[in-house]
Amino acid sequence: MKRSILTRLDTGRVCPCCRIGRAFEPSSEPLAALDVAALRVWVADPISLRLDVRMAPKYHPTPLSGGDRKALAKELGKARAMANILASQSAEMRAKGEAMIQQADKLACESWNERMWSDGEPIDPSPTIDQAVNGGFPWLEIRCARCKTPSDVDLAAMKHPPTTFVHDLASRLRCRKCAKAGRRPPATLLQLAWQPRHPRTEA
Repeated sequence: MKRSILTRLDTGRVCPCCRIGRAFEPSSEPLAALDVAALRVWVADPISLRLDVRMAPKYHPTPLSGGDRKALAKELGKARAMANILASQSAEMRAKGEAMIQQADKLACESWNERMWSDGEPIDPSPTIDQAVNGGFPWLEIRCARCKTPSDVDLAAMKHPPTTFVHDLASRLRCRKCAKAGRRPPATLLQLAWQPRHPRTEA
């Protein structure tokens, strides 16, 4: 029958090379020297124990005077109410900030599309993948430079880092049709889109 054994490290008897701890039964009698790494015995150290313990509520000494007790209760109530108000304001401001960032990403994508239509080249700088997805343009319309086959790439499903700029994808995307023929022509970027219009291509 297995017995539950609490193993703790005795700092005076620890070997830094072998990680030897001493095992104690609930009666605090030493059983044996155990190789902690080999036996995978749970080791309790004071730091982890302190982190796992829930903090007790703050104790406020109760004043002797009735007026002071009322004043303390009033101030505690104000502090707790203010904490809730500030937390609510923080969440509201964070939501507004996220909405503004999303709108900024949307405008950046629309601006890049307009420049791509007017100039017709992968323009640097361009939105990043995560900015395009966050701005509501999760699809990139491309065209094969060889066979002129159009297709759409799902930016959210790509394995590239989300901080990759969209214009850097021109040299990384390939046409599946030409790849079957042993060709690897680069892709021509057209625009960012909010929905696909062509069959998907692999990135």
